[in-house]
Amino acid sequence: MSKLTHHTDGAGDETNKESYENDKKTELDAEADSTDEDADADADAETDDTEHLAGLSDGAGCTEVWEHLSAQREDSL
Repeated sequence: MSKLTHHTDGAGDETNKESYENDKKTELDAEADSTDEDADADADAETDDTEHLAGLSDGAGCTEVWEHLSAQREDSL
């Protein structure tokens, strides 16, 4: 990555600044793409992690969750 350098005569300042800004934009684009991929992977993982809770209503308490999981365990034996 190019860096800004200070020339006493001012020569090259605009070129270096433009190059630096372009490099920075490229880095930000790469980070955004990576973040999008991570978010997609996290969303898939969350979906897989909650399959055992299918059939429970939103807001179910500890007792309901416990009974649901116990019933699933008994059914699998």
